[in-house]
Amino acid sequence: MIDPWETPFESGEEAFFWFSNSMHARRDGAKQSRTPIYKRPCQADDIYLIIQRLNKQGKIRNEHLRVLNHCAKSDMPPHDGHPEVVRLWKESMKFIEEELLQKNLMSKGLLNA
Repeated sequence: MIDPWETPFESGEEAFFWFSNSMHARRDGAKQSRTPIYKRPCQADDIYLIIQRLNKQGKIRNEHLRVLNHCAKSDMPPHDGHPEVVRLWKESMKFIEEELLQKNLMSKGLLNA
């Protein structure tokens, strides 16, 4: 059942950076008792598990993980100056969005936007 107070993600990118920022905050000692601006339909660890599962399935490979790691550190998606990096990013987001939609964690209709 979907909680009416939860705000689903609008894209894989939004979910990924929310996860990344949550992990950085946790690493830096943030307490989870802080009231978030938006209540999300999952925990940050759930996004981690989605990425790990996609990696085990061979959909997201090590080169994808390197791009995701770099983008998490820079807190921004890749820019168009690096076409191979952009391709790997878009592939990763496609697979993540498919999982989010399947689990009702993302708004519908944004996958092909």
